[in-house]
Amino acid sequence: MDDSDFISSLADKLRRIRRDGLATQKDIETATGIRQETISKVINGKRHRRNATLIALNKYADMLILNPKVSTEVTDAVVEFLTFGTEADLVASIRMCASLASGRPLNSK
Repeated sequence: MDDSDFISSLADKLRRIRRDGLATQKDIETATGIRQETISKVINGKRHRRNATLIALNKYADMLILNPKVSTEVTDAVVEFLTFGTEADLVASIRMCASLASGRPLNSK
């Protein structure tokens, strides 16, 4: 797939995400660290070259659209965690781990 097709496909995915109510551009910025302005430029056809940022954005878009199933191992870990912690604790722990793994600051919600 050439850059033009990649960008066009990504723009379609981002429009679908917004249309289906899966996330706003600001939600995507918060989750990925990719600026809302960049997301808007992709949607409006003002980005023309594929780069690492857009590849990461494409992976995130695929994740939102495809809604991947979690493994039994992950489900079991959640159940085990919830035997002594709350859902809020679990979400906070996952966010902290994601922040550590990505090297990005923790987004508070």
